[in-house]
Amino acid sequence: MDGTTITTSIHNSVTLSRDGYASPLTVENIGEIAPISYGATGLLSSSMTAYGSIVNNGTIGGAEGYNGGPEDNGFAGGAGGTGVQISGPGALNNSGEIFGGSGGVGALGGGGLGGGGGSGGTGLTVGANVSVSNIGIILGGAGGAGNSGIGIGGGTGGVGGAGVSELRGLNFTNQGTIAGGEGGEGGAGDALFGGGGGGGGGGTGGAGGTLDGAGLFINNNKITGGAGAVGGAGNINGAGGVGGAGGEGLSISDNSVVFNNGSIIGGAGGGGGSGGPLGGSAGADGNGGAGVAIASNATLFNFGLIEGGTGGGKGTLDTNILSNNLAFTPADEIDGLGVYLNGGTLTNAGTIAGGAFQVAVKFGTAPGMLIVEPGAVFIGDVDANASAGDTLELTGTSFGKLSGVGTSVEQFDTISFASGSQWSVEGDCTGLASGQDIVGMSQGDTIILDGIAETGINASFQNGLELVGSETVTVNIAGAVHANDFDVTTDGHNTTIAMDVDPPCLARGTQVLTPSGNVVIEKLRQGDLITTISDGDSPILWIGRRRMNLRGHPRPEVVQPICFYQDSIADGVPQSDLLLSPDHALYLGGLLIPAKTFVNGATIVQLIRTSVTYYHIELSNHGIIFAEGAPVETYLETGNRGAFENGGKPVQLHPDFAQTLREAKGYAPFAETGPIVESVRQTILDRAGIKTTCDPDLRIHYKDGDAIIETRSAVPAEISADPRDRRRLGVKISEIKIGKKILPANHHALSEGWHDPEPDGRWTDGKAVIPNRVLGNTGSVSVKIVATLWYPVTVEPTFHRAEKS
Repeated sequence: MDGTTITTSIHNSVTLSRDGYASPLTVENIGEIAPISYGATGLLSSSMTAYGSIVNNGTIGGAEGYNGGPEDNGFAGGAGGTGVQISGPGALNNSGEIFGGSGGVGALGGGGLGGGGGSGGTGLTVGANVSVSNIGIILGGAGGAGNSGIGIGGGTGGVGGAGVSELRGLNFTNQGTIAGGEGGEGGAGDALFGGGGGGGGGGTGGAGGTLDGAGLFINNNKITGGAGAVGGAGNINGAGGVGGAGGEGLSISDNSVVFNNGSIIGGAGGGGGSGGPLGGSAGADGNGGAGVAIASNATLFNFGLIEGGTGGGKGTLDTNILSNNLAFTPADEIDGLGVYLNGGTLTNAGTIAGGAFQVAVKFGTAPGMLIVEPGAVFIGDVDANASAGDTLELTGTSFGKLSGVGTSVEQFDTISFASGSQWSVEGDCTGLASGQDIVGMSQGDTIILDGIAETGINASFQNGLELVGSETVTVNIAGAVHANDFDVTTDGHNTTIAMDVDPPCLARGTQVLTPSGNVVIEKLRQGDLITTISDGDSPILWIGRRRMNLRGHPRPEVVQPICFYQDSIADGVPQSDLLLSPDHALYLGGLLIPAKTFVNGATIVQLIRTSVTYYHIELSNHGIIFAEGAPVETYLETGNRGAFENGGKPVQLHPDFAQTLREAKGYAPFAETGPIVESVRQTILDRAGIKTTCDPDLRIHYKDGDAIIETRSAVPAEISADPRDRRRLGVKISEIKIGKKILPANHHALSEGWHDPEPDGRWTDGKAVIPNRVLGNTGSVSVKIVATLWYPVTVEPTFHRAEKS
């Protein structure tokens, strides 16, 4: 039977159920499989030997369900048959049409309740280890209509069949159309001898797809849930039937993984049935179906559109002719959720919309995670469950913006910034002060608090970043951060919390190598050729320029220029003093290393300026040029032209430069630590010849009643090859003796001039204060020192040149 082609119309079920074929079985249908036996499956395959295949280029459908006849007296209609059922292992390639059979109509209720409609059949049911490729149409069968019930009420309409229902181990790619079947209409109420009959409820639409096992599903086109049906009309004083709910576009659970590159849309709800004219209330409307429902650790990646279905139209309000008043008003319809997330993970890089733009994402009782990529759109609210521990993670490598935290995006336990992400987050005070932890905030990330104009900042960070203004707001930013890491500004109405980013630039007056020799950077023009290590002589695409007033900068140390004195790197490198911004990278040792990494306090220093003008050169590719003979990086476009006054965008008050894309697209790897960095630093330190001493020169003197412990000090990152510890340290003290009383070094009164306590003591910064309130009347102070450093002795380099402006 291998290689069999079906070309004619078949009116019986096709069953492939025997093992023992000589090779895996392949069956192609270019005709029609349409069984006429009530509720029969169109094509049933329980085994085709390992990895057999079915190719459908024709039509395969399940049979209709049984219709209840007059003799059945209120019995339900029969269920429609499944279009195709494959148990696996094997493959299905569909470019034709597969559909489930419609449910049968319920029987008339003679003196009793009308019969309910039969459920529609599933279009495709798939078992384990089956690969499916669909470029055609797969439809669930429509539910059967409920029938009238004489004297009591109409029957409920049948549920529509799912387009696709699968178990586990599936690999499914959809390039075509998948849709759930519509629900069946509810039966009308009828009446005898003046008794009222209520209408039957409309049937629920079938899901577009139901995935309840581990497997991969990729949607590149369209999946829709079936529409719910209208409820039956009431008679006399009977109420109208409730409208049927729309089917979910897709329901996933049990570790299923779904990639949506197309559209997944929930079915529309059905309208409520009209009430009877003598006081019957209209039926409530059916809810729209969710675009996607996620549960049990399933994962959804959305790059397309997910949308909830709209709620049903209101049932007709019949006039109560006895009192001339309107009948009861039906409840408003509820539009479908874009995504219902009850456990599992949702990543959105596309658009998620609630039906009629109501609720885009709603979380259930199981903790879930929403990951948002830059450019993602939510049309409607995003409602986490405050008691479930839900997480919002902002990720990606390009700039992203999220608005409405605390209003339309709310109740998350944790807001996390993924490593390397760049986000602007806006919300009201309540939204960022209700206990969430903000995790992973890094340089370039911004939080805007609507409705608070801060007037002070608590810099301790013991209980979060505390902003004091018209009200006090505490923002819990997790990680090794301090209030000084943030630029907090207000426009009088809102407060912006921005984590500072250092601008990578060349200072005014820097000479850049061109094919015709060195040219001062401010005299270069677009189109001029620049000599590069990376691409030979390359034309300039753009030159960024920015003059900065450092008096008003909240953290001037992050933008004050780093000066490399002449010959500080090597003989003739640089050729004369070179001024770079702290984050501008030099190409040394095969790495791009920021200028701030090399500061040693002698031959490479940070200057104190009231203003500085920075320039940056952009070429067609990120590369390496020669500034004063030193190899330095060029500008890389990362969406930050607003940091330059000639960037064609509004100038930012304190410029943010995107480090993330520099790392992703840079000419060479970026590094601030590691063996290569330490080797390069050690070579430069050896050239500097910094003289040191191990004598801290400790002195204790008194001023205004306080005791001052004064010593030499050093920054470890400036005098050793390891650049990581940038604290200014004096001596490490384990114990302070005041008269006969012992004062521990971790005493809470010790703050000015003291670093945080460590297990074996506490470092001073070279000038530590013991306040008079703990000294009392005792004038004798002694300390126990447990660690010192090698301290640099002041030295004037022999190759110092005049500074540029």
